[in-house]
Amino acid sequence: KITASRAGGNELQVGFADFLSIPEKGRWWLTGAAWAGGGKNKRGQQQDVEKDAGDGESHLLDLAGEMRMNTSLRKNVFCVIMGATDYLDAYSKLIKLRLTSVQSREVVRILVNCCGSEQAYNPYYGYLAQKLCQHDRTHKFTCQLTYWDLFKDWSKEGNTMRCITNLALLLAHLITHFSVSLSVLKVVEFNNLEENAIVFFYSLFRKILGAKDATLVSVFERIAYSLDLEDLRDGIWYFFHQYLLVKSTAEAKSKE
Repeated sequence: KITASRAGGNELQVGFADFLSIPEKGRWWLTGAAWAGGGKNKRGQQQDVEKDAGDGESHLLDLAGEMRMNTSLRKNVFCVIMGATDYLDAYSKLIKLRLTSVQSREVVRILVNCCGSEQAYNPYYGYLAQKLCQHDRTHKFTCQLTYWDLFKDWSKEGNTMRCITNLALLLAHLITHFSVSLSVLKVVEFNNLEENAIVFFYSLFRKILGAKDATLVSVFERIAYSLDLEDLRDGIWYFFHQYLLVKSTAEAKSKE
């Protein structure tokens, strides 16, 4: 099961104890869930539910502040993404926010921000981003712009190696699930890369090359024939020979 997690790396979801206490507390984490059990009176049970929900919301708002979610819109989107039980739950709640075209641009940017802040890559973000891109081309375009911003400024504050690797794996997911094309890399100068950029593209291409044969062929076919993407094809080929194949050969020799 793919779930959201806190920026610190711990999963943010309903705990096992909550399932064991369904007879006493009901399915309080489900919006509109009804409960008609015994034990505490209704007022006492409702107070417990409100306290648990309030504590969780308060923690998310604290996290939102730490991550500079400085508008009501950004805080709401952040709490939905980080408080969801899984990516389908998050997607459903984001759709229900009924954001305008301009407001919806914040969704992918916040998702990418959260993904980069994790201790390790969480596939939750990849599946949520994939679902959003399939739903609305606006999200796909914003995703492209967000990565272009990254490519322009690798040394930006917060772009640690951990963050860079997480974002590389997120993009690899979107590319191998055909939500985004390799053409998103057309703005990259592969013959002039900073250290962070080398780490990013090494992680990206290693993940892509681990895909199934049919997927891998389809990924590269999407950029294989366009004359406008000739420089991109040359750049990827250059990177493979300059960094990826050299490293792979060295790794193979070290295992002999």
